[in-house]
Amino acid sequence: MSLVSYGTVQVLGAHSRSAAGQVMPPGESAPMHDRWALVFERHHEPERLRDLLAEARAELDGWLRRPLAPDTTETLEELCARIVTDGWGVTADDCSRAMRCTPTLVRRARLAATRHPESGYHLPVRTVDPWRWAHQLDSAGLSVRQIAALTGVPKSTLHERLSGPRRRERAGGLASRHPAP
Repeated sequence: MSLVSYGTVQVLGAHSRSAAGQVMPPGESAPMHDRWALVFERHHEPERLRDLLAEARAELDGWLRRPLAPDTTETLEELCARIVTDGWGVTADDCSRAMRCTPTLVRRARLAATRHPESGYHLPVRTVDPWRWAHQLDSAGLSVRQIAALTGVPKSTLHERLSGPRRRERAGGLASRHPAP
């Protein structure tokens, strides 16, 4: 206990001086080892000495090392579940800032849970016919890549089937620059 330094901190070169001009050493006026020595001298019963020894060891452990922080890490699955349950109704960028992850992870977690990748709201229910579901997802505003990830239909096939005039108009007027064949 006497080797534990838990005194005051002072600036280098600054000393507290007494009235006579003497430099006072820094530190505690009643160090831990002196206090516990007095406590141990007063008690002689073996049971009480065992209890006091346990208390002294606990105090010394507190000075030697602080307790470990609780392990609060979450797995990727737990983070994705939290994104889906708590992050709906906000944009993927805002959700990623709140959840401290990337917007790509937010969009992927939402798509895996059959949610809209940008808003987190529910998507149309999966149908038996993948093309019908693809058209419903297209009308919900999903990209060809996102529809391919959900339906399992290749992107090139979806692009051919879904690239009607309505999709070209939604793409920002590309239909006027590139007329349909």
